[in-house]
Amino acid sequence: MNKITTLFSAASLALAASMALVACGDDSTSAGNDELSSSSEAGPGSSATPEMACNTAQAGGDECGSSDDAECSAQNEGEVKEIWEGNPKYGGYEYYRCEGGSWVKGGITLTCDTADAPIGAFCRRTTSVNLFNAGMGAFGSTATYTYAGEGVWEILTGPIKLDEECVKDSVGKKKISSYGDKRENTYYLECAEDGWQFINEDEYYCDSQNAVSGDVCSFSVYGDSVYYLYYLVYSDAEDSVTIYGWGECNYDPVLGCCPNGMNSQGYNPEMGFHERDGKSYYCNAGKWISTTIVPHQYTDSRAKGMSFMEYDVLDLPKEASVGDRAAGLLEYCIYGAVLDDEEGPKQGTFNYCVPHTYYRYREDGSWTMETIDEANEDQVDVDDTPCGPTTWCCAETEGLKSVSHMDGYEPDRIYQCVSGKIELVEYVLGRYEEVTAE
Repeated sequence: MNKITTLFSAASLALAASMALVACGDDSTSAGNDELSSSSEAGPGSSATPEMACNTAQAGGDECGSSDDAECSAQNEGEVKEIWEGNPKYGGYEYYRCEGGSWVKGGITLTCDTADAPIGAFCRRTTSVNLFNAGMGAFGSTATYTYAGEGVWEILTGPIKLDEECVKDSVGKKKISSYGDKRENTYYLECAEDGWQFINEDEYYCDSQNAVSGDVCSFSVYGDSVYYLYYLVYSDAEDSVTIYGWGECNYDPVLGCCPNGMNSQGYNPEMGFHERDGKSYYCNAGKWISTTIVPHQYTDSRAKGMSFMEYDVLDLPKEASVGDRAAGLLEYCIYGAVLDDEEGPKQGTFNYCVPHTYYRYREDGSWTMETIDEANEDQVDVDDTPCGPTTWCCAETEGLKSVSHMDGYEPDRIYQCVSGKIELVEYVLGRYEEVTAE
């Protein structure tokens, strides 16, 4: 199998960026492959070092000398490097394979595994182009290649052919095509009205029609246990859209399944928090991470049997003056937040919790949710100061403070006029813990 390394050129940007066990599956009959109708893809071209300084724009370009950062030797013979070439807004990946002491430039099929590949074996790859195009993250298309032998992969342009025909009576039947006893070389297909079509791994093994949130689908692929969790993958309250789906996850027998695709600084309310050995854990990017900072609603016994809204207003003051501000009990916690303002009061990485909703006391004796205009009332209005039209900080307002209530669960910030300058003097983190490197 090829060893693949992803690199970025100097002109590029780094990519930033409970549960019941369900027995599920279909027959796992391996399918052979008939000779496929296809057209050839251009094979490996120029030799070059995978560095922007040595970027050969055309196949067949000049060979470049090797570099210490990307040495090609007998030790890494066959290694494939994936290089982003372009600028942060436009560009795409180029591929280089170490062959005989030189880096040979070629297409994406350099990443296809030729070890044990029979004639007609499949390799599916998705290209990435204009990755940062206007911030939209445009991606290329997925192409299917078939092995023609002698290290050559050809793009599949005709219908998919297997050792079993896809006919009307077999619509819905599923097959596996694999080689080398490797998961990455295993492809799943289903007979549809228009012939064999590729499907995802979870579509082969897992039942979506009868699944409910929190179900876990487990199966084994060449001795490796694989788990998928059925959970809320997309929600849009404004359009009343909720989409559930299967996501591959890391499984812990006590904590349950943590989806690999759930990657966020905040916790996912769908997943909540789980306990093991007296510690609380939340799910992030396939890992269960321990924390002492957990939203109130998961630790307060009074929340049991209540709706979130009922719990949120439980401790609002009984006596208050019109216009008073109070926070609800519901919290949203942020994990791994980096506070690095050069002149800020705190530097470092923090886990912290902030109130989900603030309320204001009304003339009729009720508490209702705070409006945006009310949230901005704590900010100093330059028109109310003698400092001029552009600032509220001057000698006459020395020591004056202004509170900025932030959106998106960022910590509120308190600014103060100090010696004629507006300085950030405090983050309002609420409950927090500083994260130290392990």
